Amino acid sequence: MSQSPTPSSLPALRTYRRKQGWLAAVLAAQLLGGLAVLAAPGQEVFPLYSWFLFALTPSADRTLPELRVVELGTRTFDPPAPLAAERSLITSVQAPAVVRLAKDLRRALAAGDAAELQRTRRTLEENFLRAPGHYVLVEISHDPIARLHGAAARERVVRDFKIGEP
Repeated sequence: MSQSPTPSSLPALRTYRRKQGWLAAVLAAQLLGGLAVLAAPGQEVFPLYSWFLFALTPSADRTLPELRVVELGTRTFDPPAPLAAERSLITSVQAPAVVRLAKDLRRALAAGDAAELQRTRRTLEENFLRAPGHYVLVEISHDPIARLHGAAARERVVRDFKIGEP
């Protein structure tokens, strides 16, 4: 037989019921948010609804553009040096801008946009490659999983550029 609550235990029971209600509301909000995230690209909204350690697998093949300096002023680079990593030419703070310019060059070449290609080259050459010289745009392709197991990346020269020449 159950006992009815005594008058002194009623506030504690009300507090317990209130906490139970709040917990149920929080769990319901989490469930609804988790279900709503299914409509989001990648199905994650970090940090609230990040369900998987590796939710998205890398694409089968990654291709990244890279600018390489062959010759600058009186200096010759053999093999050609990646501009973003060559600390004698640019600082680590400038490296992201060089990477972005490499992507912009590749995009302009792929689109056949001569005006954008000229603008991007001018930005690159006036800010990072001030001396006469020669540089190349290279595409580096690799399969991330194969690369993890020791496979080499594939490289393709997209275009050679002479500083200051069209």
